[in-house]
Amino acid sequence: MATRSARLAAGRLVGRPAGQIYVCPADRVVIVKAALVSNLVATSQKVQLYVTTSDASVAVGIEIKDVPPNGPAAFTTWTVLEPGDGLNLSWESGSIAYWVSGALLPLLPT
Repeated sequence: MATRSARLAAGRLVGRPAGQIYVCPADRVVIVKAALVSNLVATSQKVQLYVTTSDASVAVGIEIKDVPPNGPAAFTTWTVLEPGDGLNLSWESGSIAYWVSGALLPLLPT
């Protein structure tokens, strides 16, 4: 069964410059549609949304945003994740909050 749109991940990352925020389940293909981030510090910073393959041998940036102090930014994308692929954020310092939405689709036999 496919889910047209759902929250894939939400949380807060503190003190480290990068973190994996979502891993595609083994029985699904996921289309990441949007990622919202909030900068939780009093200085502006660059935040990057990127994907990694299941074995982490490939990492590709989707977009980099300048996020204002204590402010939000929105990433809009239609990026497909296969089982085990990861969605990640990197940032300069402090902490950020995130919310990711997309579509969950059944993994079809090849």
